[in-house]
Amino acid sequence: MTIREQIIKEVATTEDAQLLHEVLEFLHQHNRREPDRPRRGSYEAFMRYRGTITEEEGQEMTDIINREFNNIEGEW
Repeated sequence: MTIREQIIKEVATTEDAQLLHEVLEFLHQHNRREPDRPRRGSYEAFMRYRGTITEEEGQEMTDIINREFNNIEGEW
């Protein structure tokens, strides 16, 4: 059984009106997303943003990340 078939089966057999409303709202929100929004984790999507920040902005981001996340606090 495909995922689509499983979802249809679950939706068809539920009596929970609130759940059905939430599922419908989720689908509406999903369909209102930007049409060309890349899929999560896509290398190609990531590369579309290449060159959109300056070298200085990139260095500032790197410095902040290193300062805030590369230090271990407390005992390990």
